[in-house]
Amino acid sequence: MKNALKKMVMGAVLLGALYAKPSPAQKNVVNLDAGYNALEALITQNKDIRTRAWVDVGLSVYDVRLGYHGMHEADNLDDNTYFGKHMVTLGKKGAGTSFVGIVKATKDGSIDEKVGLRNTSLVKSMSGYGRIDATANDDAASVLVFYGRPVGKGLTVELTHEATQPYHDRMSHYTELQLNKDITKWLSAVGRIEIYDFKDTKVMAGFAIHK
Repeated sequence: MKNALKKMVMGAVLLGALYAKPSPAQKNVVNLDAGYNALEALITQNKDIRTRAWVDVGLSVYDVRLGYHGMHEADNLDDNTYFGKHMVTLGKKGAGTSFVGIVKATKDGSIDEKVGLRNTSLVKSMSGYGRIDATANDDAASVLVFYGRPVGKGLTVELTHEATQPYHDRMSHYTELQLNKDITKWLSAVGRIEIYDFKDTKVMAGFAIHK
């Protein structure tokens, strides 16, 4: 898998070198940007406090954008329950498809590493926002679909579904259904259902601070 990651990075760098040809009209060579950054604090049905942080930042050099998209969560701020996803993207700025490398981790380190492609244009064509990640490693292939859409004034619904197919085992599924209601520009009420393999569920609700 490490070799696959190296090949992905090398290929992306070569592609970036092709894209990064400055044009006379370009004035800002380097640009920083930020996407959805938030901190959620939700109470689960088991009366645990689920804290989840989202980080989305990017660095553009000419026409090439390197992005970091991370999710970090834990119950009751206990390190033993930590789970994180580190997602790095590289591609042409503003393009609908880019390279993506995804690392899932616990407090003990990486537990899964995959590389592949991320597409954001398809969900936009359906009047929504989100992404589709198609990734694989030596052991399994995964497809993750995240789709969000406004359904009323200050109200959005979001669906996340990830299907993972090991090459020598049965397929697994993970689903989230989340409802967000804006209270102010930076504060929302949040309700979420997490579903594991279409049977085990966990319900939680609380608030999110976002920018």
